[in-house]
Amino acid sequence: MLHLNIDNVLAKLNNFKDSLSDKKLRLALASTLNKSALQLRTTAKKIINSEYKITQSSLDKSIVHHKAFSNTLEASILANSESLTLKDFSPKFTSHKEQVRLNKNGSIIRRKRKAKRKARRNVLGVSVEIHKGKRILISYAFMIPSNAHVYARGWYSPSGGFEQRTKREQKTGSDLKITKLLSISIYSTVVNKNTMEVISKKSHDVVPNILLHELKYRLATLEK
Repeated sequence: MLHLNIDNVLAKLNNFKDSLSDKKLRLALASTLNKSALQLRTTAKKIINSEYKITQSSLDKSIVHHKAFSNTLEASILANSESLTLKDFSPKFTSHKEQVRLNKNGSIIRRKRKAKRKARRNVLGVSVEIHKGKRILISYAFMIPSNAHVYARGWYSPSGGFEQRTKREQKTGSDLKITKLLSISIYSTVVNKNTMEVISKKSHDVVPNILLHELKYRLATLEK
C-alpha cells in the first residue's frame, strides 16, 4: 500500500489561508491527493510494464486507487497480493498434434501441427513470458483446449513451492488432481526497494505542483 501525505507541502497553504475558506482548502487538498495518486499509479504500471509481460487488464484490476475526500484527506493505492496465474503471461502449449495459445484478448487459438516423425512424447510443455523477452518452457505443464489456464499434476506446498507429481493416481481415465500454476503477484512487483524509491521521488515532485495548481484555481474562481 502506498499512502500519500501532505506534510511536506502544508507550507504552501499559508499564502492562501486568508483567501480561501476551510472547505475550499480541504477540497483542494483532496483533489491534489487524488490526482497525485493517479499519476503515481500510472508510474507504477509503467515500471511493471517495462520488466514484466503482464496484460494491461490484469494491471488495471490489480492496482486500485482509493479516493481521498475533503473529510478524510487520505488517498491510497492498493496492489493485489494474490499470485497471478500463468495465463496472464502469454502461455503457449505445444504438443505433437497442435499448439494452443491466447491472443491479446485472452481468447484461445488452436493450430494443428503436422507430425514429422513418431513422437517419443506427445506433450512438449507450456512456454510463458514472465519477464519481457525471456520466454521459458515448463516441460511438465499443459493446457486444456477449452480452458485458458496452465496446469500441472501436483500441488503447492505450505512453503509455496510446487511439488510435481510424477506418477499417475488413476490407472485409467483422467489423471486428477491437477493444479493451476501461479507466478508473481502485482504487489511483489511494486512493493520493493527500487520501485518504491522511484514512486517516492515522483511523489515529492508531483504533489507540491498539483497542490499549487489546485489552490490557484480555486482562488481564481473566487475573483471572477
